[in-house]
Amino acid sequence: MKHAIFTDIDDTLYFNNKMNPKNVEAIKMARENGHLVFINTGRSTGIIYDELMHGLFNGIVASIGGEVYVENKPLLKEVIKTEEIIRFAEEYISENRTFVFEASFESPIRSVRNTDENVIELIKTSGSDFTKPYIEKKTCDNISAKN
Repeated sequence: MKHAIFTDIDDTLYFNNKMNPKNVEAIKMARENGHLVFINTGRSTGIIYDELMHGLFNGIVASIGGEVYVENKPLLKEVIKTEEIIRFAEEYISENRTFVFEASFESPIRSVRNTDENVIELIKTSGSDFTKPYIEKKTCDNISAKN
């Protein structure tokens, strides 16, 4: 019986910006035995290390399931409309919230964040397919600790 194997990358296969050669060999051996091996990550494809994107894996499930590729062909790619990303960014900036909008690997800009200069203009002109928002909770300036 052949299997599909799904693995995370961050601190599972990929440590300190490199992959252990034993992990590479295990993936190659699984594929040689007819199994399919996929990356399964919350990251968008735009911020996955380039050397993991092509060749070693049969595909990727990324953006918390919003992007699915098999042999670099998209089966699913849920893109958040640019107008929505702009609306979110404006709201989160006004609330002093930290955010990162991640894009697909085909996008000219792989991510934008609240600390980027002219972030709204950058979103408008980037032509990026944003596939995953990351937003931190609201600041708690008005909440005091109870003892």
